[in-house]
Amino acid sequence: MCTPERRGYERLHRSLDLLLSVPLLLMMAPLMGVLGLAIRLDSPGAVVFRQERLGRHGRRFTILKFRSMTSGIRTDGKHLFVKEVDARITRVGKFLRSTSLDELPQLINVVRGEMSLVGPRPPVPWWPHEYLDYPAAAAVRFTVRPGITGYSQVIARNDAGWPARLEHDSWYVQHRSVRLYGWILWRTLFRVASREGIDRRGPTPVRGDPS
Repeated sequence: MCTPERRGYERLHRSLDLLLSVPLLLMMAPLMGVLGLAIRLDSPGAVVFRQERLGRHGRRFTILKFRSMTSGIRTDGKHLFVKEVDARITRVGKFLRSTSLDELPQLINVVRGEMSLVGPRPPVPWWPHEYLDYPAAAAVRFTVRPGITGYSQVIARNDAGWPARLEHDSWYVQHRSVRLYGWILWRTLFRVASREGIDRRGPTPVRGDPS
């Protein structure tokens, strides 16, 4: 049951998302334009990659990312997985993945209300579980908006397996606060700036993020 205190925090969390994401999106617009041009010149196809994901309460939405793979790739079944050396990743895509700049378009998802700056990463609808098949302890992650970054990402990056990530997500949902929100953002900036824990291959199969 959602208490008045928790409802108050949810409103504050959303306000913080808008307060930070709108100026950041405007500030990053020139860089995003340059990156979009680089993607288009590097390989044919759309600049932005779109994929269906599970959001709050299991609602499906389209996540936005800069395309880092060749156009027209399949993203179902075994094609979801990214290999250590994967010919589908473009030259610009390799840079985007290593710097996490491929995530910048998700600021639009945040402004739309589909995502938060901080929260569990949104899985694809069918992997590792269908929405209704998530165990109760793991399904708690769907009570909040998914995030561009999250607790699991800053403490484990790509090193944790899926069960561990679900535990991290559940812990975050139970303990979320303004202080934790700020700490996760700070740790994210540090890890991106220092490239600490960056997986040079890009997102792993565990994250269910093929591009």
